Formats: sequence, structure tokens, C-alpha cells
Amino acid sequence: MAKQTTPQVPPQANMVTPGSEFEGTLRTDDNIRVSGKVTGSLHAGGKIVVAPEGRVEGDVHADVADIAGHVKGDLRIKTCLLLTSTARVEGTITTGRLIVEEGAEFDGECTMGRLKASGDNALNLTIVAPEPVHA
Repeated sequence: MAKQTTPQVPPQANMVTPGSEFEGTLRTDDNIRVSGKVTGSLHAGGKIVVAPEGRVEGDVHADVADIAGHVKGDLRIKTCLLLTSTARVEGTITTGRLIVEEGAEFDGECTMGRLKASGDNALNLTIVAPEPVHA
């Protein structure tokens, strides 16, 4: 008798489409794409994309984020944050790695380095000192 396997379900993308407005806290284990306006906080276990026409007024928590629009709030990104040339960020950034394209605007403070999850919630992050580089 052949062993049955459950097919892998690809991550889902949650969307706030152009012209849409969302108020409150949005939480998902998957990805979020914002092309409209969000007033409140976003929490994603996957990737958050703020499109050039997207606007977020609140905190952003994710594993990975690509920001091309406007974010006014704190960003806590575990692995990597990309600010594209059209990005405008006002707030505090805490991330493992930061990539900033020419033209991006950032007004705030940034802490970068290896992040370690505290407890069972991978979105509650604490900064860990980077390990020394050996030649």
C-alpha cells in the first residue's frame, strides 16, 4: 500500500488593494501586500510588501519586508528590509539586514544586526550583538 502524502500548500497573499482602506490590526502567518491604506498594525509571518501607492500608518512586524510606498510607524523586520527608491519611512527600524536603494527616504532611527526571537512568538524580537568577522 502506497503512503499518502499531503501536498504542500503555498503561502497565501493577503491584499489591501488600491482604493481600499483598512483600520485595525491585521495578523497572518503568510504574506501581506498593501496597495491601499492601512491605519493600524501589520503582523506577518512571511513577507510584507508596501507597493508604491501603498500607505501604512502604524507598526509593521514581519520576517521580510519590501517597502516602496509610505510607512509612518515602527518597523520590526526579522530577516531583511528593502527600502526601494520610492520608499518613504518615518519611524524606528529594527531589522536583521537593511537594503536601501538610492532615492529612498528615511527619517528615524535604525538598529540592525542578527535578531533572535524571544519566546514562542517569532514577532517579539530582541537585538543580539553581531558576531565578530574573522579574516
